[in-house]
Amino acid sequence: MAKGLKCRKREEALTEKETKMLAVWIDPGVAWPEGLVLKEASKADESWWAYQPLSKPSHQSIDNYIENRLSDEGSADIDPTGKLGPNRFAANSGGSGSL
Repeated sequence: MAKGLKCRKREEALTEKETKMLAVWIDPGVAWPEGLVLKEASKADESWWAYQPLSKPSHQSIDNYIENRLSDEGSADIDPTGKLGPNRFAANSGGSGSL
């Protein structure tokens, strides 16, 4: 930090004079050096998956989703007795089964 300057406390708002001084400093902007590129622009357009609107999931819960995926892949039910309850996937994945 420059000599003689001090950090403002979070609670202290800028005065009207300070706000105007900042605006005078910021408003003119700075000329951008010709040919300087900080980061190449994205090659993705609006068709990119991340720019698509979200859709409502077809499953009711994460357990329902996992059960459907396991069924689709022909995997055996990891809890055929149903004794492990709704956290059966977490309990059988090596985790503690609790959050």
